[in-house]
Amino acid sequence: MILARLAQSARRHPWETGLLVLLAATLAALLLLPKPWNPEAADAIAAATERDRPPPVQAAVDFTLWWAFLGAALVLAAAWFSRRVWLAEGPARLLPPPHPIPRTVVAAIVAAVVGGALMRAPLLDHSFWNDEEVTFQDYSWGTWEIDGDGQSTFRPVPWRDTVFYNRDGSNHPLNSILTRVTLHTAALFTPDPPGHFTERSARTIPFAMSLVAIALFGLLLARSGWPLAAVAVVAILALHPWHIRYSVEIRGYSIMFAAVLASLLFLFLALESGHRRHWLGFAACQAVYVAAFGGSLYVALAVNFVAAIWLIFHPARRAALPKLAAWSALSALPVAILLAPSLPQFAFYLARDEPMITFGPGWFTDLFSHLSAGIQPANPAPGASHTLTLDMLGAPRREMLLYAMPVAAAAGIAAALWRAADPRIRLLAAMLPLAFLIGYSHNRLADNPTFPWHLMFVLLAFAFGIASLVQSQRILASGAAWFLLVIPYLLVILPIGLHLGKTPRQPIRETAAILRDTAPTFGIRGDTEVITATFGTSNKRLLTYDPAAIRIRNTDELEKLVQRATEENRPLRVAFCGRLRALASPPQDPVRILVDTIELPSSGFTRIGNVQGMEELFSYHVFEFQSGGD
Repeated sequence: MILARLAQSARRHPWETGLLVLLAATLAALLLLPKPWNPEAADAIAAATERDRPPPVQAAVDFTLWWAFLGAALVLAAAWFSRRVWLAEGPARLLPPPHPIPRTVVAAIVAAVVGGALMRAPLLDHSFWNDEEVTFQDYSWGTWEIDGDGQSTFRPVPWRDTVFYNRDGSNHPLNSILTRVTLHTAALFTPDPPGHFTERSARTIPFAMSLVAIALFGLLLARSGWPLAAVAVVAILALHPWHIRYSVEIRGYSIMFAAVLASLLFLFLALESGHRRHWLGFAACQAVYVAAFGGSLYVALAVNFVAAIWLIFHPARRAALPKLAAWSALSALPVAILLAPSLPQFAFYLARDEPMITFGPGWFTDLFSHLSAGIQPANPAPGASHTLTLDMLGAPRREMLLYAMPVAAAAGIAAALWRAADPRIRLLAAMLPLAFLIGYSHNRLADNPTFPWHLMFVLLAFAFGIASLVQSQRILASGAAWFLLVIPYLLVILPIGLHLGKTPRQPIRETAAILRDTAPTFGIRGDTEVITATFGTSNKRLLTYDPAAIRIRNTDELEKLVQRATEENRPLRVAFCGRLRALASPPQDPVRILVDTIELPSSGFTRIGNVQGMEELFSYHVFEFQSGGD
């Protein structure tokens, strides 16, 4: 009888029941989780810090996760007791009804998605590069280990590390989880033994999310009464090299783009209808994009700030303010639980890491170059890679991309704020650039220089600003924007996007193929005919494609391998990248000494390969030592 009444109550009040279930689950977690006042976790973190080592993952989990669940329980309790204020349906019609979308615009969006897929597809089979390898080796897949008998065994990454390990802040947890699920799902449909993979299967979700982002951006503008801008924005995003590049990387950026746009769509739906399901969609998507890439927290701050200001300054809209606050607070709970163990790990990284860049004129040049064209402004090593830079494009394309397009985007955003009739457009024009301004200002004030791609959500503001220029009531003005700005811009960036599909950014697989004559070399024995080794920049990452490669740190270790190759009458092949970085190091640097030694004509090593990637830093040099040679 009691169960029947509970079931009946749950059917009548599903939202309240769901809230109670979450609260009960959170309280249960508080009872079951290790308590942070247990001295073992704190002692383990302190001991690691004294040794200049990052906190152990389990200690970080034990020290932080209980507090995260306690915070979640308090928020859920507050949400339960205030549910009458924010959980009811309504208010509706705070935004005008959406505009009908012309069929021609729908066709243009579909065409942009298809075109975007064709632009991105060639990159699916590229070799992983360094940052992807971090996700793959450390968080999502695993490594091959070779024992003393030469037998190889695949060691998958523990699920604890997938979710909570965050070395140097390099884990985008939701992306790592989804990558792992994707890889294991793909493995179910192949006859290969454990440890085998394909780059294409690992990149499935980022690829799909990039296409979703294109469609959602067009939908946002079209239903807001800007059909011409919708056509322009989907064309820009489909062809933009910066978006193309990150569309197929197993990092969290592509998921972030799609989830940000989905959250904005759900926010507008919630303000139009007042339905709880739309508020839930807004909160869920907001949690997704912050969990996919923590740096997008700046987007959440901007969206909620602008929305709150918009609601406050009109009496009829203020009733929705508690809903915005409550649903945003709820969206923070899974993110806080997921990221809490990262805090002590990231704090260790910030305390010891020296900034690699500075906020200066060069920073903005790099930003504007990537913002407009997705490439570097200049090539530091001509002829040493397959890179394409603004300087290589020449005038006037360089000036157009570096100066004219950012200025045009800013002008378009200002025009949208000033003259847009639909409030949704004005909200977008305020939210998208504000996210960048908050992120830049925070890092600048904290004296924590960040790479421009960590604020790459500014690409949404850029594309919006350019697209807004074509949305004019005057046919002449709209036509001029199309033919003098948007179409020439698309024609300039199209070859850049096509160039990205020709060469891997870091050709690790191609390098391993030279070392072993095949790659990846799954299950290889350590006593095969060829001895392989690697050192220097990104040296650990070669082990995914050649697990038997030996990582060496100095010439003593190199000499031991030479001696072993001579005694066993086996060839020794060595691969390394980052040559110019090594040669720029002090003369006593071990990696520089290794490069100098191997390149000496008298060393016995012969160059057998120079595998160029998209950057000199990630272009490989392969040498071979033949035992018995002079």
